[in-house]
Amino acid sequence: MGGAAGATGGAAGSAGGAGSAGSGGTPSDGGTTPDAGSTGDAAPCAATDIRGRLLCIPGLAIVTEGASGTTYRRFTLTLDQLVDHDNPNGPHFLQRLTLLHRDEGAPVVLASSGYNITTGSREPTELGNTFATNVVQVEHRYFTPSIPSPADWKYLTIQQSAADYHAITVALKSIYKGKWVNTGASKGGMTSVYHRRFYPNDLDATVAYVAPNSFGLDDARYPEFLRAVGGDSWASCRASLNELQKTVLTRRAEVEPRMTDSYAALGGPAVALEHALLEMPFTFWQYQSPTDARLGCAAIPAADAPIATLYSFFSTVSYLRNFSDSGFESYTPYYYQATHQLGAPGVEDAHLVGLLQHRDTYRPSYYIPKGVDVPPWDTEAMVDVQNWVKTEAKTMIFIYGEFDPWSAGRFEIGTTGDNHLFVAPGGNHGSSLMRLTQADRATALALLQNWLGVPPVMPLDSTQNAFDDETFRPRL
Repeated sequence: MGGAAGATGGAAGSAGGAGSAGSGGTPSDGGTTPDAGSTGDAAPCAATDIRGRLLCIPGLAIVTEGASGTTYRRFTLTLDQLVDHDNPNGPHFLQRLTLLHRDEGAPVVLASSGYNITTGSREPTELGNTFATNVVQVEHRYFTPSIPSPADWKYLTIQQSAADYHAITVALKSIYKGKWVNTGASKGGMTSVYHRRFYPNDLDATVAYVAPNSFGLDDARYPEFLRAVGGDSWASCRASLNELQKTVLTRRAEVEPRMTDSYAALGGPAVALEHALLEMPFTFWQYQSPTDARLGCAAIPAADAPIATLYSFFSTVSYLRNFSDSGFESYTPYYYQATHQLGAPGVEDAHLVGLLQHRDTYRPSYYIPKGVDVPPWDTEAMVDVQNWVKTEAKTMIFIYGEFDPWSAGRFEIGTTGDNHLFVAPGGNHGSSLMRLTQADRATALALLQNWLGVPPVMPLDSTQNAFDDETFRPRL
């Protein structure tokens, strides 16, 4: 967008102190120069249009504005944030967000991807469509371009991220006085839970889609899940996936020459192949349907399949290109978080003994760039969040997929607090309200109507994902 947003007003962070946005990253979005918000402690806002109202918020800048269909005005924004919310005199960065504005009196969906966001023409989330809400989508700190410069990685924690979301909520509640629900899928759902854990009064409700809570860097619940996923009906499929892993390794001399992308950052094609292969059963059940004719169980190649057939299936189902230099480096912040606080699944590899050459490299810390200190494992973070969800959380909905391996790390809810957990039959990592049983879907919508104070205005769309950027996310 040309230059850094020139907002020099107070950061909207929890400390509320004033300061410059000079140390923030510079989002690139269309080459336009942003309009900066007010500076310092502004007088009561006299603007009546939403654009003017936004520009009254200290530290907020409008990068682009456009239409989204006939219902929404779409804004790409930045908000001046503290790198360390416990230090109001410390450096700042610019955090990118998008706003789909419908009406100031409508509820707000505060959505997190947990990663980057796209700023093109976006569709509302499942909740935004169904309940005709405003939608705020937030880019997670340390994902480009929402990254401090220089980047001090020790401030990439769930506590600091929650404080970012709190600051955004406080800032926008100066405009949107109605009910607020936060939401996200996968890491976005996890991020929404963390926001609620540290700032429970910011939101009226939470809908966390397919959000796991992992314990440790080798959580054994995940391989245990994969050993039984689908029950007896899909036992032969699970066995075929294991055999495919062995076949790829025994035919690696045929496979590796087909890996034409650069895999130098991981140590070469041989390392990337093993990492993708170790994850393949997980990603198969995470993203595919076992009944799919092209990529389901019946399509798993035999050991003597032509190499073109073998490679096509393996590289597609394992998302092999995402282990290339251009594929995984944008997820570096995730791997840092996984190493420090979020944890990671264990992996089943007993059937691959003697075939793996780089097994010791398969760990989240291996993906952290050279020069960045590997953080110590925080033994308390995920235990604390789980304990809070079970004993103190209120008005939360968790949605999981029956076949999604991440469901092995599902949150455990207690018997109080009006919290609910639903499982989509046969669902994968794309499970949503629409994919629940009719009875569960009706229950969830009634809960949301009560919590948001408005009825659904549109039926759930069977063709829409919970989020329109539902794509590959790392498994480590």
